[in-house]
Order: sequence, then structure tokens, then C-alpha cells
Amino acid sequence: MDHTRIEPAAHPAVRSHGLSDLDCLLVAPGEKGVSLFLAACDSLVGDGVPLQAVVVGDGREAPLVEASARTRPWFRRLGRIPHDDVLDLMAIASALVICSTYESGPLVLAEAIASGLPVVTTDVGRVRELVGEGNGRVCLREADAFASAIRETLAWDRASVREASKAFLGRIDFEETARELTQLVERARREGR
Repeated sequence: MDHTRIEPAAHPAVRSHGLSDLDCLLVAPGEKGVSLFLAACDSLVGDGVPLQAVVVGDGREAPLVEASARTRPWFRRLGRIPHDDVLDLMAIASALVICSTYESGPLVLAEAIASGLPVVTTDVGRVRELVGEGNGRVCLREADAFASAIRETLAWDRASVREASKAFLGRIDFEETARELTQLVERARREGR
């Protein structure tokens, strides 16, 4: 991955998704762990934090995402969008929030770190190697913990996060990710999935 290609600058394509200018934009990838993401955001909104939250991608939780978007004016589902638009969203976002119960990498985590975007995540995949002091928080799968970590990262200066992320960029190794994916597939095959 060429980490120098991920620029922290927004592009006009982001506006085409109907997002307005607010202090806080939270991006959650892949429609995994949506209930946890929504509960944390509900808590923040209840505390008066002005935010927009978006879920990017498709997944089995699409019905929940669609229903939630109808009842929460600050929440949007973007579905599958071009990769460049995902990077554009990350360039203007306040945090990437990963609520998954499983991940192998994930690639979006590496992209967030490369762009200096703070990450709030469950303890999945390789996050303990890549998320640490100054670039994000690894949380228990509890809404209060997520809301607290998101609130904390919103106060961080993006330039400081980019600086802290430099220490983690060398750890992003896709050969290791490929080995982990192979192990997951082999385990699933053994378990008959």
C-alpha cells in the first residue's frame, strides 16, 4: 500500500452523497455491528453532540440500517460507493468507527491510519498492532465505552493523529493479512461453514 497517496483533503464527490457540514462525521464500514454503532451515536446525540453518522457498504444488517435511517435524521446509509468516495469521506470524517465482531485486516483500518483519521474499534483482527496511543481507541463491545471513546477522539487534533499514526504505518503488512485470511478460510472449512 502506498501510504503517501492517501491525502487528508476532501473532494467534491463527498457532497454528492448529501452530507452537510457539521462538526462531527462518523463513518462505520460494512454494516457489521450496527446496533452497537447506533447505541453509541444515540448516546452522543442525547448528550447534545452534533453529528452525522454514515454506514458505508452493504451487509446482512441492511434492513436495520434502513429502518434506523428513517428514524434518526443524523444517520445515513450510503451503501456501496466508489472507493475514492470512501477515501474522500475519511478525509473529512472525525472518526472511523469499527464495531465488528470479526475482521481479518481490515483494509479500511489501514487506510484510516494512513490518512491520520482517529479510529474507535472493537478488538478484532490486527487492531491491537495498529491502533494505540494517539491514533485511536480499542473498546469493549459496549455502547457506553464506544460513546466515551468517540467523544475523546473528537477532541483530538487531526495533525497530531497523523503524527502518532506514523509509528503504526510500518506495521501494515498485507502478507500477514493474507496469512490471516488463509487461516480464517481453513478454519471455516474445517468447521463446515
